[in-house]
Amino acid sequence: MCLGDPNCSCNKISDVRAIRDQELVFSNAYARLVPDDERTKKARAELAAFPDDFNRIVALGDALAFQMRYREALECFEKACEMRPDDYKVRRKCAGRYLSTLDLDKAEKAFAWCLENTDDRLDALYMSACCKYYQGEYEKSKVMFDECVELAKNNGDMYVASLFWTIACSVQLGRKIDEDIAKFYGDVQIGHHTGYLQTLKLLAGAPLAECDTIPKEDELQLCIFTYGVHLYYKYKQNAFLADAFLAGTLNLDTYFSAFAYLGAYTEYIRQKR
Repeated sequence: MCLGDPNCSCNKISDVRAIRDQELVFSNAYARLVPDDERTKKARAELAAFPDDFNRIVALGDALAFQMRYREALECFEKACEMRPDDYKVRRKCAGRYLSTLDLDKAEKAFAWCLENTDDRLDALYMSACCKYYQGEYEKSKVMFDECVELAKNNGDMYVASLFWTIACSVQLGRKIDEDIAKFYGDVQIGHHTGYLQTLKLLAGAPLAECDTIPKEDELQLCIFTYGVHLYYKYKQNAFLADAFLAGTLNLDTYFSAFAYLGAYTEYIRQKR
């Protein structure tokens, strides 16, 4: 599932709401409610002919993940990891799907392994920071996201994403965001992270009406921005509007594995405890 490019065809999927709670809440007993698409059928048939083939096992996992059937995808990726425990790509796939299903202990351990076995520190560190955020460990998460901001200075999309989350940590910790938002420069060049960018503009002092420009059909970026507005009102200590925009984020559930949706979901769960 590509959550980076809103024009990517893999962002268009049916039956998403039928699997959201299954993937985030329920056990494997609720799996396989969504029928195979053509890609998954093909991958399953090819694997049936060669059931011990590593590449075909991974291919079926990729096809299932494409359909947001993350628990089933994990069955494939975990089997592949057993076959090739030092294969970085498959270990990274496994880690990502643990995160998508909020199996945070496993995700944290998996991304720790990735950190030790890659030159791309930004990717693995960003994901590890997300784990800490979803666990409510905002202090540790902020330390990681602060480093991500430094590592992403030449990557506009990752820069605004990392800065968004480090500010989110400050908000959750009840701290001032002045030092964080001072790192934002409005002319940063990005490709697709408009939700993060527009939130940072809002936090930097731009009027909400000027920032709320994301088309309604771009639900992924709208989900990010809506969670950002929740954080903005939480920072402003407007509990009513903060709660309204948190609920609004949860209603934008087509991309339930998006980082902002998972942030809203885990925050909501903690509030209800």
